[in-house]
Amino acid sequence: ELSLTADCITKQPKSYGAWHHRLWVMKGGGEGVDLEFELALCKQFLEADERNFHCWAYRMQVAKRAGVSAADELAFTDEKIQQNFSNYSAFHYRSKVLERIDREAAGEAGEAPNAASASAFAGERMARLRGELEMVVNAAFTEPDDQSAWWYHRFLLAWGQPTL
Repeated sequence: ELSLTADCITKQPKSYGAWHHRLWVMKGGGEGVDLEFELALCKQFLEADERNFHCWAYRMQVAKRAGVSAADELAFTDEKIQQNFSNYSAFHYRSKVLERIDREAAGEAGEAPNAASASAFAGERMARLRGELEMVVNAAFTEPDDQSAWWYHRFLLAWGQPTL
């Protein structure tokens, strides 16, 4: 079935049904699905069409199942955004990775973090926010009429609110 959906996606890369069925097969396939191959396939499809949100959504599920770190996913989005600052899908995916980093940090801290760990988390988050704002400002200056960078800038302001 993975071969069938690969053929379908090759012919119609934005087919909701083909991507949904591939996700269903991947989730139900357990040990029989080569997650590294699936990630490589996503990379290949995103090289052909970097804004294919179906593929981005599928990649998110595959990366989660494969245990790909949030840092590695941030690096992947860095690559895609550097290739094209107008890649809304990459910015959106990046926003989800930042939210994942927050959830993971909260989980590591436990339900009642001590003052030192809370302070360290806030400091790391503020440093990340500064870096993200620097990157998005560069994107906005490069493509000032493109809405992708401006959307991500707005996301960052809301995401950073608790640390400001």
